[in-house]
Amino acid sequence: ADAGPIAFLRSGLLDRWREIYAPLPAPEARPEFVRAGLPDPEGCFRVHGAGAFVILADLERLGERPVPRGWADLFDARYRRDIALNGDRKGPQPLLLANLARDFGAPALAALGRNTHGLYGGGEMARAAGSARPDRAALSVLPWFWAGNNIHDARVRLVWPEEGAYCTPMVLLARRELTPGAAAALEFITGPRWTERMESVRCVAADREHARLPLPGALRWIGWSLARQDGALEALVAD
Repeated sequence: ADAGPIAFLRSGLLDRWREIYAPLPAPEARPEFVRAGLPDPEGCFRVHGAGAFVILADLERLGERPVPRGWADLFDARYRRDIALNGDRKGPQPLLLANLARDFGAPALAALGRNTHGLYGGGEMARAAGSARPDRAALSVLPWFWAGNNIHDARVRLVWPEEGAYCTPMVLLARRELTPGAAAALEFITGPRWTERMESVRCVAADREHARLPLPGALRWIGWSLARQDGALEALVAD
């Protein structure tokens, strides 16, 4: 199981996997997954869930500025140096950048760069939003999982972007012949107890039958065709 497609969709790895792994039968996916194109059309991966990026707004830090409605609002100069992005020393989260580049182009990324307060882990952003820290950002772009860990409910507002929350598929691969232990693990991960556990930490479960957590809006996925092209996601950001 993996939560990030970039390193696991290289053509060489896929060619090798096709010889080792068998397509997994997939249950009916929830409508939001289908509309976002998350089920793998080649059947190589079984998508059992997804992580979603959202925006967490610190109402005090925003002041008179409006709470953004979606991704497009993040490029407005009114948020100059006041947006915290999920990332590390290497840069912003790659799939997040690739989605923004595809949807809005290079000028928008340049504007986002001017508006960026800094790059942080999800946990750090979740602790800072709505707190008394003087160096906190007005807006944080972070996984829904971490946004749900924020303890300052009255001082923040969660924004599910109107264009759809950018998501990262969580995928499964299974060998053609499973050991008893692997078969038991697969049964658990594709069953209702694991779905309940995923939803308890705000991961989006794919299985329509078992999913119970309502979503505030649509999901948005960069697409399997683009994700499978070697270097395509990196080229989006480079351009």
